Amino acid sequence: MLKTLIIFLILIAGLIVGPMIAGHQGIAFFQLAGYRIKMSFTTFLVLEAILFVVLYLIYWLIKKITGTSSLLGRWMRLVSPKRSTKRLEIANLMMLEGNYKKAQKLYTQGAKYSHNIAVTYLQAVRAALNNNDITSAYQLLEKAAPHCQDKERFAFQLTQIRIEVQNNEVTTARYHIEQLLDDHPRNNELLKMADKVYCQLQDYQAAIGLFPSMYKAATYTEQYLDQHKQAVYLARIQQLANNNDVNALYNWWKDQPRAVRNTVAYQKEMAVHLATQGKQDEAQKLLNQLAKNQKIAE
Repeated sequence: MLKTLIIFLILIAGLIVGPMIAGHQGIAFFQLAGYRIKMSFTTFLVLEAILFVVLYLIYWLIKKITGTSSLLGRWMRLVSPKRSTKRLEIANLMMLEGNYKKAQKLYTQGAKYSHNIAVTYLQAVRAALNNNDITSAYQLLEKAAPHCQDKERFAFQLTQIRIEVQNNEVTTARYHIEQLLDDHPRNNELLKMADKVYCQLQDYQAAIGLFPSMYKAATYTEQYLDQHKQAVYLARIQQLANNNDVNALYNWWKDQPRAVRNTVAYQKEMAVHLATQGKQDEAQKLLNQLAKNQKIAE
């Protein structure tokens, strides 16, 4: 719009200066409802330029107040909705092709004129994250914030957490995750990020608490969940054993579900740590139970 204004003013200046140099400014004559208005052509052009500047200032104020582009803005900028739609289609294609930098640029350019500004900015954030551009991701998230309606709020929050997780802001990410888990206990994206954050923080007990929801929501394949669950439980047992508090370890073990206490891998690990830390009787009971279960299995 500013470029258009400058070009228009240059043209007006040319039309004013030209006749003045030639020594003949011309006449502008208007007749309306019995009124006659007569002025020099130069004066008419000056008034027209002033009117155009006033219109531009009004447009600028409207844009600042609303924070978005209105129909007036589209008209004055000569922005075509079809052009914006085409730009977003190309951005989607760039995402699929892995050209994340180009996709981010196109999403950003098309956001103001898209049907859903917030979602388009969030798509730009995803492209920036895929390109590992954390700074741009945060900047685009800020642009999306004023346009988020209630229906987009959860997507906005998930996107914010994705940035935090990718930027290793695990403590902040955990805080935001736990604000959402009660309302969205089976959202796969949230569960995946929660699991990753808890494991990074070595809060294996919190990670264990996610497994019922992850199984119900089929967050991963059952085979992967079984393997991951075993790794997390073994890490928790090792963590408790490292604290050199054998009673805490044993009490934790007794509080676990029967299915966990009957798992061979956990029984072996517990028996080793109990024996090492002086609970020989409890360790022997586990070994006896393990032998009994193996005979039954045979």
